Amino acid sequence: MLLDEAPLPNRAANQSFWYSRGGDDAREANQTSVMRFEERASYTSNLVFEFGEPIDLDLQNEARLLVHAGKMQRRKDLSFGLKNLAELFVMLFDHYLLLAKPKQQDETIKYHVYGRPIPLELLILVNFTDPPKRRSGSIMALSRSTPRITDDTQLSKDLEIAYGGRVLYPCRIQRRGHPGDPMTLYVESEHARNEWRERLQAAIARRKHVLSLSQIFDVRLLCDVSCAPLPSRNVVVSSDNMKPHGRVTCSVPFESPDGRELIAVGSTDGVWFGFSHNPSSFRHVLLLKNVSQCAVLADLAFFLVLADGVLVAFDLHALISPPRGASTRATKPPQALCEEGVFVEFFCVGLLNGRPSVVCMNRKGTTSLFHIFTPNLPDLPEYRECNDMFRLHREFFIPSEAYDLVFLGSKISILCPKGFEVMDVTEFYSVTLPVREDTRLRLMTKRHGVCRPIGMIRTTEGHFLLCYKAFGFYVDNHGDPCSSSSIIEWEGVAERVAWHPPYVLLFSPTFIEVRHAMTGRLAQIIPGIGVGCLYDGRRRVPYLDDWSPGVPQEPRVHGLMRPGSAPSNDTPAEQEAQFVFELVPTIPAYSP
Repeated sequence: MLLDEAPLPNRAANQSFWYSRGGDDAREANQTSVMRFEERASYTSNLVFEFGEPIDLDLQNEARLLVHAGKMQRRKDLSFGLKNLAELFVMLFDHYLLLAKPKQQDETIKYHVYGRPIPLELLILVNFTDPPKRRSGSIMALSRSTPRITDDTQLSKDLEIAYGGRVLYPCRIQRRGHPGDPMTLYVESEHARNEWRERLQAAIARRKHVLSLSQIFDVRLLCDVSCAPLPSRNVVVSSDNMKPHGRVTCSVPFESPDGRELIAVGSTDGVWFGFSHNPSSFRHVLLLKNVSQCAVLADLAFFLVLADGVLVAFDLHALISPPRGASTRATKPPQALCEEGVFVEFFCVGLLNGRPSVVCMNRKGTTSLFHIFTPNLPDLPEYRECNDMFRLHREFFIPSEAYDLVFLGSKISILCPKGFEVMDVTEFYSVTLPVREDTRLRLMTKRHGVCRPIGMIRTTEGHFLLCYKAFGFYVDNHGDPCSSSSIIEWEGVAERVAWHPPYVLLFSPTFIEVRHAMTGRLAQIIPGIGVGCLYDGRRRVPYLDDWSPGVPQEPRVHGLMRPGSAPSNDTPAEQEAQFVFELVPTIPAYSP
């Protein structure tokens, strides 16, 4: 069930929660807040979003509560002092903080949304105790013209009397994951500022409690390691006896030829194998520098590693010790898939026309060269006489940079500066998605200044979600924009995207954003520090791309983050700790 569609406390429960803040004054304020529940429709029905693209805030849900609302001020420009102020009407809901510019239109006040609404789980209260500022000047002018008082409350009262209410009280907030300085808003009294602070703190606490009961994914530790240089002998172990082993770059779960569930972890100092949910079991199996990708073809027992631009295939039987008492078998030697001197930028594994394939890319000037390799299968006559695990099937190129690729049955989609280049590797013709220009996409690209693609996901039969760093865009199986679906603007700037049906997971440096793929609605935010995606579900064949409504699923996504608090400035980067984790679904997935 979607988090934002989960049963919320009813109106009586909401009243009880806010009344519990205590005291007659609080009770009176809370009664005013509950009355705003009735006013919510008049506010929400008059919201005007930028570019005409509404954001689904679930405000039609009758259980949603308008906790607090009121006027605040912001500076129009970056000039010194508070001479140029603009009025905002701020609405605090039980799940979002929304800023709007009120504008009279005929006999109705329209609320033009200012910036993006801020989910409460991303809202940071930076400072609500700074000294007040004079409306037409700066705090420096105030300090020169008033006695020095150490009591902030007394200072505020004296300033209000001295300047006849012409002082403003700053409230500094920040949106997690957005660069730049905190946003400063101003109110006209100390009482108003204290009320905003209390309301915000209570709303954030309540939102955190509600989310803790309705998580889509839980974070489960696989292993914790540090980035220090590799010693002569190394083992990845638990935090009680953690050994340094280099910066983690990738991972992939797989099943060994004898049926054991294992995980491969790649780092700047090699590759480790270990058992799922047993951090102390990890062992160093490959001493390679600068591993950037790894993948598994489980049915063929092939393991592929990209390290320092060299793509090498290994026989899994040669890397895994057989169980005690089991017989050993002859193994194939490692095979470098590309010629010496070819620097491979990335590779992907998948099914092309129903057959396991490996596609890798290297650059030559401004051209991206692609090489398609297929395994030497046992049913081929030459298999027994050939020690190579793969053979070159065909090659092609595109005259531009390439970032990644996605397998689409008989075609592949190449992520490049133009967007998504869908290539038929049999006839060697391509089309760029979306095939028809869309005004919404052009406006969104202009707004963010970047339109780099990061992933392509088949949401339903005949529909795809094109994922860019800042937003997502739906197209049909002909590549035309879906008129019935709007653009989904992410809460952060995503570096990677992963697919755990029916959810899309977007990885930003400070949080993971979980959205339902069919509706685009925000379902969960997982905060963190130094967040990264290690395994997005595509690095093994066969891989699970289907799902059944109501059926519990296995974890499909691995990530990386640093411990709860950021390291100090004195901590060298190579000694920072890292947590390798998997995202475990906590409720059955379903189709809305």
